[in-house]
Amino acid sequence: MPTGILFGILAALFQSISYLCTRLFVERHKNDIGTLLALSHIIMGIISVPLVFFLLPQNMPELPGYLPSLLGCTGFYLLGQIFLFSALIWKCVFI
Repeated sequence: MPTGILFGILAALFQSISYLCTRLFVERHKNDIGTLLALSHIIMGIISVPLVFFLLPQNMPELPGYLPSLLGCTGFYLLGQIFLFSALIWKCVFI
């Protein structure tokens, strides 16, 4: 099996598992999406900081060149996460 197909299948599997874990968290912690959002980003930050030292390119562009795009992507990512967690809560209420 080619590597790309294997990684695609693994990504889909882990994404599905993350939805199940999110739903379990939301049910156990009384729909507290703020805590889930904070905890998930703390964990991602802890994992990402060491990776920066290995993956940072040698020639980074100047920050003003990509700051608007970075802020836009970050804002829409956070909105997407909030809407996802809200949808999971809404689904849990009506099941």
